[in-house]
Amino acid sequence: MSLFSILIKTSARRVLLSLLTGLLAGILYTLLIPLVTNSYVNNEGFEVLNPQVNTFFGMTVSNYKLAALFLFSCLCIYLSRTISQTMLIWVVIDATSNLRRTYFERIIRSPLAKLEQVGSARLIASITTDVRSILDGAQRIPDILISSVSILGMMLFILYLNTDVFYFIFGAVAFGIVSFFLPVILGNKFFRKARESVDHLHEAIKGNIYGIKELKLCAEKRKNYLENVLFKVEGEVRSANKKGSGILSVAVNYGEMISFFVIGYITYIFINYHAISVEEIMAVVMVLLYLTGPISIIMQAVPELMVANVSLRKLENLFSELSEEKLDETVKTIADWDRLTFSNINYSYESKIEKFSEKMGAAAIVQDNEIFTVGPLNFEMKRGEVTFIVGGNGSGKSTLAKLLTGHYISQEGGIHLGDTKIDSDTLISYRHQVSAIFTDYYLFDQLLGNVSDPEQVADYMRLLKIDEKVSIVNGKFSTLSLSDGQRKRLALLISFLEDKDIYLFDEWAADQDPIFKDVFYQTILQSLRDKNKLIIVISHDDRYFYVADQILTMERGKLIDVWKKPATLLNESLVEELT
Repeated sequence: MSLFSILIKTSARRVLLSLLTGLLAGILYTLLIPLVTNSYVNNEGFEVLNPQVNTFFGMTVSNYKLAALFLFSCLCIYLSRTISQTMLIWVVIDATSNLRRTYFERIIRSPLAKLEQVGSARLIASITTDVRSILDGAQRIPDILISSVSILGMMLFILYLNTDVFYFIFGAVAFGIVSFFLPVILGNKFFRKARESVDHLHEAIKGNIYGIKELKLCAEKRKNYLENVLFKVEGEVRSANKKGSGILSVAVNYGEMISFFVIGYITYIFINYHAISVEEIMAVVMVLLYLTGPISIIMQAVPELMVANVSLRKLENLFSELSEEKLDETVKTIADWDRLTFSNINYSYESKIEKFSEKMGAAAIVQDNEIFTVGPLNFEMKRGEVTFIVGGNGSGKSTLAKLLTGHYISQEGGIHLGDTKIDSDTLISYRHQVSAIFTDYYLFDQLLGNVSDPEQVADYMRLLKIDEKVSIVNGKFSTLSLSDGQRKRLALLISFLEDKDIYLFDEWAADQDPIFKDVFYQTILQSLRDKNKLIIVISHDDRYFYVADQILTMERGKLIDVWKKPATLLNESLVEELT
């Protein structure tokens, strides 16, 4: 994929129109110099069309036909260049929008495990930095085209004037291009380094924003984070950009001076060794002065194109990492079911762990990679029952939760919803059955589904005691500035309105006050049970274990115990004795 291929894919017709009008502008630019020189040079190489003097609008105009042609050429240049730039800018804007849409869809369609591996910092950096850089680079294409055609036309004009001068200038330009791109390649190396550091900078910014409460509590921690993390990464970005920009500035200014070096050489040295008339020298000098503009445009566009290509490669690499889930997107009706069954389910992933290391007399905490496996898992959950999942930190509860919701796809074993096997053909349909509130849930500011019963919404809000805190206006919440507990209740409201068959709550009650914990465990869960929902609760609230119909205990990725409530076990005291 290249910048040009992206534009062609977006609108080949507009790109073609932009190129043709840009080509026309470049050709007309080329004609301006012969028109000017033709007005005062009279030899075998030029034909004076009409030396007659005329008066227009009170102004005396020499060679009015040439003047009219010059004016017409300028107007055509204005129109063609405007059309060329406008067409391509529209294409670039559309291409950028399409690129973002593709990016958004790729994120939606990528496996959750891969998104977690890539990290939010890289994802945000690409959409905010790379896409913008690609846009800036692509917008320079019309200018480069027009300038390139102008340079080519002027070189042909010099060839027409004097072949010796042409060969000298051609050699000088070739040398200039090679010597120009040597530092450009070095500068591009620093731009790539700066772009790599941008990912780390976004990660550091996240820590600065989301960890502000912790940083404010300790001056030493705050100073350490600023100096050794934020300022360090910011310094790396600044240093790499300064070096890259400085090197490119040297290259660009050198490139712009090539025309003047050539003018000086021809004026003071070249004429001593070659036969060339004064008129030819004047025409050549005028052409070379004229060429400084197009050359300058190209030289200044090169850095932006190089940054754009760096960003494009970065985006391509990210796209290659974000492989799409190969799933049937059709939501199918799953046959009636009464239970969810896990049979010999295994899921492995690479986990970073901290280890104590002592080398050469120095002790340090180092990170190492370890394969963590959850499984084998064998259990079943039934409709109309509440299943608790318990275990310590790192026991595999969160991984199991994502297997239950279909976010993680098991590498071994089988999952069945009733008699329906959950595989690539039915996973989307299975996910459609699930509503989940994770510990790191995101609260959208609007309802993304239809609200069919406003009275039901009002009843739920009163039950959750948020009816006086927030309201729903045109499908949007009036505010999200709520306490952590209230935000979770709002998330629970959304979950209720979805009315799914499977509910998963990951430490939902952790931020609730004691009164509302009772409401959740005794009233809300019972309400869902009465509606014949399959309810999964990840919890450490052992005093509410009596609510569960079964309890799954996890330890180091293994399911070490499955406790089922006996039919005769009806009160809390018996469960407390058991646990």
